[in-house]
Amino acid sequence: MVYINNKHEFITKVSQLYSENKDKHSVWMTFKKFTPKEQKPKSEKQQHFDSLKKSSSGIKKKSSANKLNEGCLIRVTNGKDKKFSTIVLNKDLATFQSTLFNILRDHMTSTLKQPSITAAAATPVPVTSSATKKDNTDKKKKKKKTDL
Repeated sequence: MVYINNKHEFITKVSQLYSENKDKHSVWMTFKKFTPKEQKPKSEKQQHFDSLKKSSSGIKKKSSANKLNEGCLIRVTNGKDKKFSTIVLNKDLATFQSTLFNILRDHMTSTLKQPSITAAAATPVPVTSSATKKDNTDKKKKKKKTDL
């Protein structure tokens, strides 16, 4: 899997992947919440400093730096050899999704079935009213009775 840090480059790679696999294969996209993990302390000294950072209730507070670094992990693959991924932070997510949506909309139009117009559907079907149907059935019944 190739991690692409530049969002514009990732968008161009996704567009290329869709255009290459237009008629041949599918393209899969996965979205996953991304939260960076806090590193574990490596020594007793580090543990001591971390214990001092605890609040009075004994529970660690989430750092605001972690909330700023939260985002979305996006992976794209064609199922065979090409795999790309990137991380988009929450502050950039709305603009990134709008550009990604435009690419998806452009490439999805070729996969949707277009309504086909057949010769039978193009010619109008004559509509008969229920009164004319009753008259026709009454005439058939009368013919059968007279034939007997």
